[in-house]
Amino acid sequence: MSQVEEVSSRRPVILEPVGPARPRINRGWLGIILCALAGASYGGQAIVAKLAYAEGVNVTTLLTMRFVMGGIAIWLIVAVVKPDLRLAPRKMAGLGVLGLLFISNAGLYYLSLNMLGAGTGALLGNTFPIWVVLWSVLFFKEKMDRGRILALGLAVLGCGLTVDPLAVVASGEKFSWLGGVLAISSSFSNAIYIILSNKFGKGIQGLVIAAWSIPVTATAYILWCVVSGQFQWDMTPLGWLFCIGIGVATGLAIGIYQAGIQMVGSSRAAITATTEPATAVLLAILLLNEPASLIKLTGGACILAAIVLLSRPSPSPTLAD
Repeated sequence: MSQVEEVSSRRPVILEPVGPARPRINRGWLGIILCALAGASYGGQAIVAKLAYAEGVNVTTLLTMRFVMGGIAIWLIVAVVKPDLRLAPRKMAGLGVLGLLFISNAGLYYLSLNMLGAGTGALLGNTFPIWVVLWSVLFFKEKMDRGRILALGLAVLGCGLTVDPLAVVASGEKFSWLGGVLAISSSFSNAIYIILSNKFGKGIQGLVIAAWSIPVTATAYILWCVVSGQFQWDMTPLGWLFCIGIGVATGLAIGIYQAGIQMVGSSRAAITATTEPATAVLLAILLLNEPASLIKLTGGACILAAIVLLSRPSPSPTLAD
């Protein structure tokens, strides 16, 4: 072998990539999108709940169907995707706690919707970003940059404006203090749920979190139906359809929201989910003939601006880091 051939034989072989390189998905953007979609789904469910109530469906039946159908939908997806469901006992216990917390989240909120207007219920039930941010800073030492503080302010302002308090006063809507207390209590419980989701669900796929937590919630409501005897078997076909639709949407929303929380942290996820009242008010205008106004549109714009702000990379560490 000649000297030239010997040198060339020692050169490492470099393999060129076959086909175009796959673009990397920005986890921050993806998490924001997932949380926004989940919030929009919850907002839509609130309107469908009002339609179900108009069909004579009671709260116990709606909530039971919501989580039974949500669990079925998630486990059908699990059967297709086949994620690794094996978890340590402590992780399983944590997901069980999340399932128990959702009992109060959903129960209190849907009871309040039976006493309040859709817009008022959406506003009071969506004050949870304030609690999430406050607790994240006080107890989890999360540092808040100016952008996130501004986003929180815009989101809270947007929630208030989308309800259009002037229109509520002008309409003469009677305010139920019990309904208001229930909605705020639901918001408080939801804040705890989001904080603990980031803690207990760390390193777990959103689909797996939903698969193990939703059945806990569903079981609790089934037991309540057995004890109370309040399940309505004689619902109208439309009532059944509304309940099934809410259930499937709930299962999907919990799964993608849990995935979003793990990507962006508790506070950003909570603020982004303020798409819920904006969606509820928009659908109330389209489906329930509630009046539109410039104030409501301005509120929606504030929420969108908050989401855009949150999509920017944060210079400070969050709970998701």
